[in-house]
Amino acid sequence: MLLRDGLGLAGESVAGIFESWNRGELESFLVEITASILRTPDPERADGALLVDAILDQAGQKGTGRWTVVAAAELGVPIPTIAAAVDARNLSAARPLRVEASRSLGERRG
Repeated sequence: MLLRDGLGLAGESVAGIFESWNRGELESFLVEITASILRTPDPERADGALLVDAILDQAGQKGTGRWTVVAAAELGVPIPTIAAAVDARNLSAARPLRVEASRSLGERRG
């Protein structure tokens, strides 16, 4: 999370920001439930840790998107949005590579 990792804000502070956004022109169901989700405790831990911290930033795959992209390519039908979604899932699944790239690029920035 950018607000947590980039700005060093605690989960409660991030939830408060989403609540304040939900009282303004950004008011929406998604912003509202995000604040609630960010405050949800992890039911498997007794130390008050938040559930959001237990969620991996890695999407799983069943293969249906890939099959769709292959079938569309064979038929000559462009489906760029679905292809981009498959690419994003592939990048997400490569978490060790993303972590190493982040570490390497962070060292170069100084």
